[in-house]
Amino acid sequence: MSHGKDSASSKKYKVVFDKEGCIGAAACVAADPENWKLQDDGKSSLKKGKEVKGQFEREITEEELQAFKDAAENCPVNVIHIFDEDGKRII
Repeated sequence: MSHGKDSASSKKYKVVFDKEGCIGAAACVAADPENWKLQDDGKSSLKKGKEVKGQFEREITEEELQAFKDAAENCPVNVIHIFDEDGKRII
């Protein structure tokens, strides 16, 4: 198995954002403004996310992972979750 850039870039992750639990602290926006924004309702929004059963989901690549991890780790109410390709929760 190659550990070059090509194999890393093919790995996918899923971000799951529980908007209902969001308190609007905007820590995710501060950590990663390219992927998060504050909505008019005072809660954060996952850019390019699709709604699935009341949560917002987005598939991301290995290259995007660190920015999303920063956002998730800064969230005071832990409503941003990241799963690997096997469905194992990373955050």
